[in-house]
Amino acid sequence: MFTPPYVTYVTMHMACKLILPLIIIISYSQHILTTTNVLTQGASLAVEKGDHLVSPNRLFTAGFHQIGQNAYHFAIWFSELTSDGSRTLVWMANRESLINRKRSEIFLSKTGNLVLSDAGQKIWASNTKSTSPLQLQLLDSGNLVLKQFEVQIQSYLWQSFNFPTNTLLPNQPFTKRRSTFNNTRFALLDSRGEFTSTDNYSFVASDVRILGPKQRK
Repeated sequence: MFTPPYVTYVTMHMACKLILPLIIIISYSQHILTTTNVLTQGASLAVEKGDHLVSPNRLFTAGFHQIGQNAYHFAIWFSELTSDGSRTLVWMANRESLINRKRSEIFLSKTGNLVLSDAGQKIWASNTKSTSPLQLQLLDSGNLVLKQFEVQIQSYLWQSFNFPTNTLLPNQPFTKRRSTFNNTRFALLDSRGEFTSTDNYSFVASDVRILGPKQRK
């Protein structure tokens, strides 16, 4: 059957009008999935996709930081870049064992274990387990926490604040436990930039009394 040229043109034009909004919706949905502050069980963040978590206040980002050709850390950093365009990292999971770009991801399992893998090989894990639904969330404080799903009580199965690297964020507790004597030494850098500890050691940051999570010096 012969189809007039104008019919073909109209059909193709209408199809394009229908497909274009669909493409925009799909692209927008993918952007939402890769930029969030929560990771649910069974989901993952992949190096190749550029997935990352962002705190609700947009101050912190957790994702894959590239330090060389095909070499990455899973880290947390201040979202705002420094004057030279670099990132200020505040925490890293795999400081000693770098991962590659291809097929590397951090995955929250159904059993409640947070696992960083390099092409299927486990590099780092939270070593946690739970029968309750869990989610991984990046808080406004820069603390990455593993908590029960939609529970507001501040009780965390795992948190990055308990495993400091070379940076201490405001209101991040710094503890040392001695099981033999059953006592605990405790220190805290508060939101004003004042550091105090139970052994009477203290100091202040150069930007003391400027409230909020800053890059303390």
